Amino acid sequence: MSWAVAQAFGYIVVIATSLWMYFDAKRSGYDKSDLKGIGALGPIGWLVTGLALWIIAFPLYLACRSMLREAGRRRAASAPPPGSTPEDATPLPRPSIGIFAVALLACAAFFAAQLFGPALLGVVTLPGCLSADVARLGEKILNDNPQLKELRPSVTWSGASEVRMREDPPRRVCKVPMKSTAGTEALYYAIEWQQKEKSLFRLQFLGDADDGK
Repeated sequence: MSWAVAQAFGYIVVIATSLWMYFDAKRSGYDKSDLKGIGALGPIGWLVTGLALWIIAFPLYLACRSMLREAGRRRAASAPPPGSTPEDATPLPRPSIGIFAVALLACAAFFAAQLFGPALLGVVTLPGCLSADVARLGEKILNDNPQLKELRPSVTWSGASEVRMREDPPRRVCKVPMKSTAGTEALYYAIEWQQKEKSLFRLQFLGDADDGK
């Protein structure tokens, strides 16, 4: 499995668990007016915070889940008018610090693996299409090419995008907008390993089309 696939899996996990928080909170049947302090969020609030700050929101939801379910049970039992707080002599259970701590550590480990996995595992990946190293090498190649001097090419590296990725042997094909005296066109280029053990890569310009290799 490529690292790009692993990262995509990470995004899916974040989205899926955020949606689960939304539907689980909605199913609990509570109203956020029933709650006070940390965790006083409605289903939409949990969804938004999960997508925006998943590493904190998901552990917090797990820690508050029993409190939310109990608030929903009391609301269903007392059936108060909308917007009112049900009266109950027994305080709602507090968020579990233990569950929060364990879940936070697990989420932090998952998040770190997504960000630093290749380095932690010693996995060396090809530079991406938007890599600064690729842009520097590309500019050098274009500037050193005497055949291109009359065209005065100007490449917008921030607009680069990946066309395809071959896994074995690794080869990434990208395209980038290039302006010249001849007009604007897509410039295709390929990134391959030259010496993987030294993290040295080779950049090859393919012209105005993918070579299909």
